Amino acid sequence: MQPALLQRQKVEVGADTFDAVVIGEGATTVVFVNGLGSPLEEWALVAPAIADRCRVVCYDRRSATGKDA
Repeated sequence: MQPALLQRQKVEVGADTFDAVVIGEGATTVVFVNGLGSPLEEWALVAPAIADRCRVVCYDRRSATGKDA
């Protein structure tokens, strides 16, 4: 299976701005958090499959502009 291209966008949460991918829609939101220095694209195979049923947010903590990042 080929990974999907995830389109990053800037998302503001309070005083912080993150690079994120927001796909799908629905009453439920699933948030994917990458770790160990890997980019949010690590979720390129999983996120689109989940987005068929609900809203999915993948965000990159490394891109936060706030002091708590």
